[in-house]
Amino acid sequence: MIRPMTAEERTASQLRQQKNKGEDMTHANMMKEIRLINAMNKYNLTVDEAIDAMEIYENDRKFQRDLDSHMNNMVIDGFDDWHEGPID
Repeated sequence: MIRPMTAEERTASQLRQQKNKGEDMTHANMMKEIRLINAMNKYNLTVDEAIDAMEIYENDRKFQRDLDSHMNNMVIDGFDDWHEGPID
């Protein structure tokens, strides 16, 4: 027969749940971890190398977003338009 939890056990359990909130091992999370580990193995990366690669990728993504934002705010003159055939 299963005995009820004591108040101390219940408190400890609640503290563990709060500490691990958002880190529960759902099927989707496990599949993401498996994909990440498989990619690390495929490209022969250590954990530190994979983290560095992700940081580099995020920095590049931020640069590209900033560049797009800057280029979209620029005034483009008529010379930049493409013309079919010779330009007179």
